[in-house]
Amino acid sequence: MDEPPVDLTLDLRKPLVSNPPHITSVVDDIMYIVNKVIQQTLATAQRSAITSVVPTIARVLGADFIGMVHRKMRDETHPRPVVPGGQPPPAMVVSFLVLVNNLDVAVDYLERIVKRHMESTDTGADVTNDASAQPRISMLFPLADDAQVVLSTLRSLSATFTSKAQDLIGDGIQVIFNNVLKSRLRPILADAFRDAEYQPPDGEGEDGAYGAGPGAEDDALMHHETGHHHGLVRQRFAAGWRDLMLPIARILTANTFDRLLGVTLTSLSRLLEKRLWSYHGRVNALGTTKLERDVTGIIAAAVDVAEGHHHDAATAAAAGERGGSIGGRAGRYRHRETFARCTQIVMVMGMEEEEWEEISQADGDVVDKLTVEERARARSMVV
Repeated sequence: MDEPPVDLTLDLRKPLVSNPPHITSVVDDIMYIVNKVIQQTLATAQRSAITSVVPTIARVLGADFIGMVHRKMRDETHPRPVVPGGQPPPAMVVSFLVLVNNLDVAVDYLERIVKRHMESTDTGADVTNDASAQPRISMLFPLADDAQVVLSTLRSLSATFTSKAQDLIGDGIQVIFNNVLKSRLRPILADAFRDAEYQPPDGEGEDGAYGAGPGAEDDALMHHETGHHHGLVRQRFAAGWRDLMLPIARILTANTFDRLLGVTLTSLSRLLEKRLWSYHGRVNALGTTKLERDVTGIIAAAVDVAEGHHHDAATAAAAGERGGSIGGRAGRYRHRETFARCTQIVMVMGMEEEEWEEISQADGDVVDKLTVEERARARSMVV
């Protein structure tokens, strides 16, 4: 029987009882069988057995395991809204996330199984530091051609399964984005910039003014208590973004959440860019400083949303989380690049005349994500 993890929830107020990775029992069961079959087939030391059994394993994994996950994702757990424009039932979303995890962890398990058998010096043992130790496959298949065929067959098993699983993972991530996240991005940005003013009087300073709309009194208090280094726009955005992304981040494996985050940030960056262009004629010289700081704050909050909410690399590897912590330096840099156009727009807006002239004469390498026309458009936005 395929047993799901216990008490998973999207409610951040409730701790998760089960330990990651959050998968169903079928993954462990199937990979245990796969490992045993490969082990016993290799023990026959017969090339024909390997070239017959291992491709059969690949077909079974592709048709039965991946096929089963696909059917469940499509027919049983597809996160559809109950009412048009609403959100899917949380339990359905959780079940769908777990199936995506099943695929990701299965890929990792199979890669490890294949690698262990290719590198082991005896049954189930890893390569040691003994320089005289020979790989077990070379001992079982002393003819070089036979050994290469066996190694190639094992590599093909892992590569074929990984390709099929990653395709379905990609489809699943797109479903999560379209059905769970996409419709909530625009409201989060709209609330973040609510009443933000980028035409402060000369004596008001960089922080600008906020209107007297609903919630303005609370916002002013928050602004006073937290100081000038973290503006209200970032705080509002970070709160909404956290509520949207963290419930999913703590269920998905680090690797799959990183992929989902990439898809979501791409959409968010487009929405942020549209909002920036909408400020044409509504930003003065002082306001550009505040706008640039707000945009930088939003990007930082968006990229670092799950920082500290996944295991470190060592713990993740032990638990089967591919890729370790999603908050790594390389991942953050890659995701920040998604917002390059936004950062360059506000950069151009805030440049001194001398800087702007230097950029124009240097072919604009510093703002290479913008066309010449877009640079001029950004420059003309400031009143």
